[in-house]
Amino acid sequence: MMKVGLLSVFLCAGCVTQWDVARARAVTDLHCPAEQIESYNAVDGSTVARGCGAWAQYECFSTRTRVVCVREAPAQLHGAPPSPARAPKDGPGGPGGPVM
Repeated sequence: MMKVGLLSVFLCAGCVTQWDVARARAVTDLHCPAEQIESYNAVDGSTVARGCGAWAQYECFSTRTRVVCVREAPAQLHGAPPSPARAPKDGPGGPGGPVM
């Protein structure tokens, strides 16, 4: 079992997530250091990056070789960004949904 755990850590050591890519894009788009930017999945399925009093919304997808995030609109200084998505509590169907 230990070998499988070490192998999965080794294989994923170079993994880049959509949140990493959105954060990297937001450094330029928001004129903000990466350490001050947080990114998350929004309820509408987009990825939001926010920091330094601004936010931007990205559509992220994976190709065969990398993750790509495309900004959906100019960075926003006013208004609230989309709410974070929440995982269903009871099962795949959401509250009261079937538990598998």
